[in-house]
Amino acid sequence: MKIINKLVIFVLVFFLVFSVKGSPTNATGSLLESEVHQNILEDFAVDNLEQHQDVKEYLLSHGYEYYLEQDLNLNQELMNKEQSDIQPAIDNYDLFDSETNESFAGDGDTNDGEIDEPVLPDEEVEISGEKREELIQKYQLDKPEVEEAGYDQNFLVKRDALTKAVSNVWLLSYIPTNTTFVVSVVNLGNDSIDRISGTIKKYNKSKDKWTAVSPVKNFSKASVNSGIVNTWITNRTSVSDYFEYKITVQEDGSTWNYNNTGQVNYQRYNFLGGIFNKMSALGGERHHFVSNDALKRASFNSNAAPAIRMLYRDHLNTPSWGSSLQSDIYRDKEFDLLNAKKYVDLLQMEVDGLKAAKDSEGKYKNLQVKYINEVVEALYLSEIYYGI
Repeated sequence: MKIINKLVIFVLVFFLVFSVKGSPTNATGSLLESEVHQNILEDFAVDNLEQHQDVKEYLLSHGYEYYLEQDLNLNQELMNKEQSDIQPAIDNYDLFDSETNESFAGDGDTNDGEIDEPVLPDEEVEISGEKREELIQKYQLDKPEVEEAGYDQNFLVKRDALTKAVSNVWLLSYIPTNTTFVVSVVNLGNDSIDRISGTIKKYNKSKDKWTAVSPVKNFSKASVNSGIVNTWITNRTSVSDYFEYKITVQEDGSTWNYNNTGQVNYQRYNFLGGIFNKMSALGGERHHFVSNDALKRASFNSNAAPAIRMLYRDHLNTPSWGSSLQSDIYRDKEFDLLNAKKYVDLLQMEVDGLKAAKDSEGKYKNLQVKYINEVVEALYLSEIYYGI
């Protein structure tokens, strides 16, 4: 017991002498606390920058005014380089892609007694910007008012644990593209991050169900400055998918964790306008632009008709779907216009019908706006199909 007491006294005397000789007067506690908790990390969404005036002032004083403009894609140059390194950019208006350019038997329909309609292209068709705008004006399509950000961006801030002063800021981005999921960093200071690691998981949609896709993606990178931390090349294989991620940042002994578990804010869509029997539903459904029922009754080949791949719940909201009285009346009107060869009026009716249909996810004001690219594609093919 005496030995233990002497040891305790020795340790106390040692630290007392050390504090007197090696630190300023009355600063012993502060120094020890600073050594143990030198820095702290915090994060917030880019959109919330106005609530963090000291961070805003830091960016201004260090020459990063560019990053105060929230309406900009802050990583556009970085993302452009990343995409060019992987594969050429995907044209949003391609009518067929490698996942859907295949033949399907359809519903067992035959061409017996049907009208001979023009053969629509089997290969990729590009719609010029001029033609696209012409169709938008001709059929009075509404454009989306605001493009939703398809990615998640946060400022990660390192502060002095005692003074709370900002010592470094990084911009972390989690960006899904048509072919990849990218984690990137922009260093808005002089200090590189010690290590970033994480796990990314993809979920595919089928009808109303989200299913995790194997395998998950694990990554880890040390001494991270500015650039791509990790690229997961993962194509869209369902009508929609989204990513869950858990990110860990280690910096100067501090650890920061971020995850979006349970959130479906930044999902990818795999919609398509094309020919019914040349596209797969991919967990969604194929919506005939003019209903299957009306086409058959008017002796058209519905399997070769233009269609849109859309979400299952969105398809249920289209005016021609189902067995309700309203749907029956709608399909009868389609049939009458087909018989009268009033094809432009028919296509305008389909556009107006989608304008009146609700988005099942509540993100867009109607289905015409949600599927504007695919509606343009369907209109383009329909004009060929009906000889307009």
